Amino acid sequence: MDSLVLGIDAAWTAANPSGIALVAVATGHTPKLLRVARTCGEFTSDRILGASDWLSTSPSGGPLKIDHLFGTIKKNTGALPNVIVLDIPLSPLPICGRRSADNAISIKYGKQWAGTHTPSKERPGLVSAALYRQFTGAGYNWVGVSKPEHLSENIRCFIETYPHPVIVDMLGLEKRLCYKVTKSYKYWPSLTSEERWTNIASELDRLRGALASRIHGLADRIPEALVLLDAVSKGRGTVFKGLEDALDAVVCAFTGCEFLAGRADAFGDQNSAIWVPRRIQSMWPAE
Repeated sequence: MDSLVLGIDAAWTAANPSGIALVAVATGHTPKLLRVARTCGEFTSDRILGASDWLSTSPSGGPLKIDHLFGTIKKNTGALPNVIVLDIPLSPLPICGRRSADNAISIKYGKQWAGTHTPSKERPGLVSAALYRQFTGAGYNWVGVSKPEHLSENIRCFIETYPHPVIVDMLGLEKRLCYKVTKSYKYWPSLTSEERWTNIASELDRLRGALASRIHGLADRIPEALVLLDAVSKGRGTVFKGLEDALDAVVCAFTGCEFLAGRADAFGDQNSAIWVPRRIQSMWPAE
């Protein structure tokens, strides 16, 4: 039976949308992207995103609704996720500031500009605490630095990751990927607006290509950023932020696949753990 990995690029505030990706993993086969969306509402809708949907400047849906996510996954697969991977600080204790995991990642990846942001009690502490309660209440165990020795088909767990270091290692970068839409001016202050958009699209496509080589079906479900760039002139910020969130969710799911395969390590302690795949060429058997 396939294992299911749910990746969530969780927003740090309750009102903002979160990218979501569902991947199936079968032993000896390349992971397969089953469903991907820019928001919870899109993920739980009855239709799969089409090419024109990615051009929408007003993605449907809003904050995460875990019961709706589980209902959609169970309806479409007959099962629930085995591993849930979130890009948001998580802890069994209240989050009030920097954690051991944040410091460990920043020490390891700071020279590549891939250190973590500093969490606070309000942002995303309140959201993080709510998610932790919901997942544990649904029967999922949070995994800290001590990974279970045996990952059975019936495992139900959730873990934290951080896309920047994952992408740095995946692409072998000396500096983090410049794909964040809201930071384009900071990346390239001397360029024109059009040049910055082209660069952002190129970096997003670089990430898309790396993920597509590791997850079957991604190229069919997520369009190329440069194609979107040619198709939209107004509302690019919303269109490309949605694409960025979806790709980050796939990065989370990829981390979950590596976790299941025993190829990921945790940075942190008993109360905080950020999981990152090991820096190896993660080549899955050809289909």
